[in-house]
Amino acid sequence: MPPRRHLASIALSMTLLNALSASAEPDPAAATADFFAKITAKDLDAVARYLPAEGFTETVPESKELLHLDAKAFDGLFKSGRQIDLRVADLKLQSFGDTALVTGTRLGGIGMPDKAPASARLAFTMLWTRAPSGWQLRHLHLSPQP
Repeated sequence: MPPRRHLASIALSMTLLNALSASAEPDPAAATADFFAKITAKDLDAVARYLPAEGFTETVPESKELLHLDAKAFDGLFKSGRQIDLRVADLKLQSFGDTALVTGTRLGGIGMPDKAPASARLAFTMLWTRAPSGWQLRHLHLSPQP
């Protein structure tokens, strides 16, 4: 095969491989659902996959402070024995290239070790950015929902 045709064939193969690997990456809405499922499963490695090294910020109704959560915070939560049951519904995705907003409803909650979590409905907005390793969570805002 002449070198020029060979290079074109390699370029086409690389393009197809890149397209396949890009489509295998979950979109931010799927990442959102998986993130909460992995928290419920107390799977620290899977949760950490969605976290930048510096962690993310979180606004929750029960705190007047802006929280900062990283893998160490989740490790502590998982080792605490607290009961976790988190799910999402009504997901909506707005994509802006390498940045995305996901909105929806977080269902369930986090309870004490000896008690099932109370069921709650919180509206949420999540800010995601694309990194070489995949989508990473930058901010989570939770608000009470009637």
